[in-house]
Parts: sequence; structure tokens; C-alpha cells
Amino acid sequence: MHRVAADPTVSAGERCRAAEALTGLAPHAAAEALRTIFSDPALDPLHRRRAANGLTRIGATYRAEGLMFLRWQTTDTSLMPFQQALACKDLDDLQGSRAKSTTEMITEPFLVTFCCFA
Repeated sequence: MHRVAADPTVSAGERCRAAEALTGLAPHAAAEALRTIFSDPALDPLHRRRAANGLTRIGATYRAEGLMFLRWQTTDTSLMPFQQALACKDLDDLQGSRAKSTTEMITEPFLVTFCCFA
């Protein structure tokens, strides 16, 4: 699993799955693989968000780093609005009322305009 999680020739989705499987056995190796995925701007935002989510579930040592990346995704204007909203939903799920709610995010005027007229 470690080889798959760390192999850049393997798809990001497969690497995420391998890293998630490693979390209980080798949390440090899993965290390194997930960091590599979420910090790669060339990868699909979906995989990057999944990697950040995985990092938050490894333990307190890594949770803050994963949350920080998810917060960044909520405001990254290079992402599609639905991708920003998905990051908000993940923060809602992970932090509860401390995060900006998904409903607030997707009903902001620029997002409504984009979704209705794009």
C-alpha cells in the first residue's frame, strides 16, 4: 500500500485510497502521501480535497493542516464555485457550526449567478 500511495505514476484517486488504507498502520506514511496529493496544483481539486479530508482523519497532528487546506479551497477563485461549496460542506462536516455553512456559500450572489447562467 505504501508503494501505491507514494507512486506518482498511479492515479491520484488510487493513491488516496491506498493512503487512506494506511492510516491505521502507518499514519506518517499515509500523511506524507496525502500531503503530496493535496499540495499538487496540477491534480483535480476533487482529489486534492479528498486528500485533505483524509489528513484530518489521521489524528490531531495532521488535522489542522487538512483543515487549513480545506479553508483555502473555500476561497480559491481559481476553483469552480461548486468545488468551493464542496470544501465548505467538508468543513461543515468536520467542524460543525464553526465553519461557514454550505448553504451560505452556495447562496452568495456570485455563486447563484454563476450556477444559473453558466
